[in-house]
Parts: sequence; structure tokens; C-alpha cells
Amino acid sequence: MFSALQEEGLENVHLEPVKVPHWERGEEFALMLAPRSHSISISGLGSSVPTPPEGITAEVLVVSSFDELYKRTEEAKGKIVVYNQPYISYGETVRYRAQGAVEAAKAGAVASLIRSITPFSINSPHTGWQYYQSNVPKIPTACISVEDAEMVARISSQGTKIIVKLKMGAKTYPDANSFNTVAEIVGSKYPDQVVLVSGHLDSWDVGQGAMDDGGGAFISWEALSLIKDLGLRPKRTLRLVLWTGEEQGGVGAEQYYQLHKGNISNFDIVMESDEGTFMPTGLGFTGSDKARGIMKENMQLLQPINVTAIYESGGGTDIDYWVKDGVPGASLRVDRSKYFWFHHSQGDTMTVQDPSQMNLCAAVWTVVSYVIADMEERLPSKIQLTGELLSHLQLHIQGRKNCFKNGTVIQAVMTCWEWCPTRTSAEHCRNFRSMQRRICKTLHKALLESSVARAECEAALRDELYDSMHKDHAILKEVQGTMRNWRDAVDKSSAEFHSSNGIFK
Repeated sequence: MFSALQEEGLENVHLEPVKVPHWERGEEFALMLAPRSHSISISGLGSSVPTPPEGITAEVLVVSSFDELYKRTEEAKGKIVVYNQPYISYGETVRYRAQGAVEAAKAGAVASLIRSITPFSINSPHTGWQYYQSNVPKIPTACISVEDAEMVARISSQGTKIIVKLKMGAKTYPDANSFNTVAEIVGSKYPDQVVLVSGHLDSWDVGQGAMDDGGGAFISWEALSLIKDLGLRPKRTLRLVLWTGEEQGGVGAEQYYQLHKGNISNFDIVMESDEGTFMPTGLGFTGSDKARGIMKENMQLLQPINVTAIYESGGGTDIDYWVKDGVPGASLRVDRSKYFWFHHSQGDTMTVQDPSQMNLCAAVWTVVSYVIADMEERLPSKIQLTGELLSHLQLHIQGRKNCFKNGTVIQAVMTCWEWCPTRTSAEHCRNFRSMQRRICKTLHKALLESSVARAECEAALRDELYDSMHKDHAILKEVQGTMRNWRDAVDKSSAEFHSSNGIFK
């Protein structure tokens, strides 16, 4: 993929290293021994531990919910718990895959088998990632087909004892090296401002990953490819990110966020396609009311192909880090009626893809990303002020520590808050100046008057910061973390001040 992007002539093509979990399923099978012999279709879940080399042979306890398991905890000891939970929706039902092993282990089970998270099956088990808890024994876990889960449940409902042998050769290795793949069309007027389009390249070892998420990755690539072929260069930078490690919980996206969050105010919108590339219906969108209005207007350009709808919730596994911080987010919405038929199964192959529908998805992705990138005004973002404020706080803390060596508290604070971002409005600059004066006063009082309680200092600082951010709760968590750092710096600085009789070393 890296070479293909380079050969196409896209700009700034590079790989960003990521450490990803390395798990292999190995040989696996399940066999019902009683009341009759029957081979059970299974697919081990990501991160599962193996069985002993000889396998596990045990009686089965069938439950239809966690609540039923809790009520029958005493019966679960030493057994293989089979979850035959009904499929409600993926979002509601996937918790059985994610948490099934942990809850079964808490009840004393030796393994868990989970009905695949799908509304339709042709004896096809569906895999996925699952999670252990550090204080709970790790037991082997796998998904089984809907047909086998229902068969076992029917036999159990008749009071018949069921014995199953389970063997899994799964192995977990040290984290492996992988990469997020990045390419750009650099903006002509605002090159530092970014419109990000994305999909993930990793997929499960079963099937080909054509639907999840080959389609999303390729329409994101195609968006840049089409714009380049048309000889267009938008005002802002169009950035393609092909994620790695999505299936293990978005580890590639999380590491990308940690690497680039310092420039969060430069991101105009983050877009992700990871729900299939079937017939498109519109976009899911998360952002301010003003931004939503602009997006609705932009979508009218797609009337000729009848894809104009704007839905709630524009997040996704790989972009949620940014969306939660206030960056507008968009996700492609398609007809997903058959998506979970193939999801994480051997059925996820190129046969699932319809070229004409995929072309329509690419058209939507291209139009939306280009129009946003080429608007004269930025898409309104909740992070526009708060992101810059956080950067200031971080600069202030570090700068104050450095300035303590050669000056006073006031000089340190003034040095760190002297600069006002050129892209903020005059009103925002005035807010920064005003806050600067108040923080100087508060810090000076806290550091030079030993009688002032630390709690009073923290409360004053917190009030100033929250007021300045206009009570934007999207980043209060981060501010609280910054406050903790600030408190530690105040403690250290105060001690240095008093130990040197009022002169900083």
C-alpha cells in the first residue's frame, strides 16, 4: 500500500510506527461427545488463552443472558458456559463476545462458547476481540455458529446432559511492529489545516476483510486519487490515514491521536468509513449545530445520486478520540441490512462487494471531503478555542518550570502567556490576556503566601479556567489532568521558593 500511494504521486506518503497486539489462533475445534457426536463450528476470539494440549472436556451450561448466568452461578463451576443470547443489535449484543469469558470465569467456568454476534447464519462462526480482567482467571473462549448455539440450547432445555470437548491452540506473542499509512494532498492556502479521511487496513484472519474494512480503506484512498486526477488542490490539506490495529480495539488510532493531539486545533473534520460500502444513504455527523447546518447544505450537492441525509453520531472506533475532544466527525452511512451477515467471518470476501455501490460510496466520500477542505471558512469546531487553550496550559506549565530558575513567578507566567495565536479572534486574545492577569495574581498569592491553602488556589485556578472555556465540558477531563500537573508544579515551586528564602535557584 505504501508503494502504491507513492507511485500514484500523492504527497507526504509515510508510515507511522505502531505497536499492536500479536495473537494467533492456531488449531481449534469443538466436539459434542454426548448425548451424540457432533462437530461444533467455532472461531476462537482474539486474545483468548489456549486450552491445555489435551483440550478441555466438560459438561455444558447453557444460558441466554448474563442475568441467567448470575442466577445459576453455582451450576457453572467446572463447566463450559454456552451463551445463547438473542441478537438484538450489534451494539447491544457484542458485550457477550467482549465480556463473556470474564463473566463465565467469575462463576467458576472452565471455558466459554458464545453464539456469534449476527442476525443471520449459514453455520458460520464470527470472530472478534475479547477482553480479560486482571483479577479474573483467564479461560479459553470462542464464538460458535447460531445453528450450533440453538441446537445445544434445545437439547439442554429437555434436561439432557451435554458433554463437549474443546481444543484451542491460541498463542499470544509480544506486541508486533505495524504502521498507520499516511498520504496527503497538501492544501493551497491553509496547509496546516487538515481534513482527514480514513479506513483501516487490518482485518481478521478469517475471510479476506474485503468488507471490513477493505472497502472503507479503498474509498478513502480513492477520494484523494480522484481529486488528484482531476487536477484539483483544495485550500486545506486532505489527509488519508489507513489505520492499523482497529480490530484489537483501535490501537493504531489511539497511538496516532497521542502523537498528533498537540495539533488538534488544526483538524477541521475527521472522517471514517468502517460500516461497509454498500448502497450509501448519507453521513453520520457529530458537531455543533452550525457545523451540522453547513454539512446539510454540502450534502445537497449529492442530490443527483440521492444521498443527502445527515444522521446523528458521526463517530467510529478510529476517530472517536478526536470526536470526544470536540473535532467534528463524520462516518459513511450505508444500507447495513446484510453487513453483520459477513462481519468477522469467512464470508467477508470480495464477493460481498458490489462495484457500482462502492463507486457511489467513493463519490460521496470524495465530494464531502473536497468541499469541506475547499471552503473559505473553517467548519465550526468546539475544539477551536479549547484546544489552543490546552496547548497554552501545557506551554505555561513547562515554561514556568524553566523560568523559575532565573526569575520570579510573575515573570514566568508572563513569559509563557505572552504569545497569542494568530488564528484566534481578537475576542479570544482578549480572553487570554484577561485570564493571564488573573492567573498571575492567583499563582503569585499561592506561592508567596504560605498561609493560603492549596485547595483555595486550586479552586481559584479551576474557576478561572472553566470560565474562560465557557464551560465547554468536552475537555474537562483533560483540564483536570492539567490541574494535577499544575498542582504538583505549585508544590515543587513553593518548596523551592521557601527553601531559598524567597529567591528561586
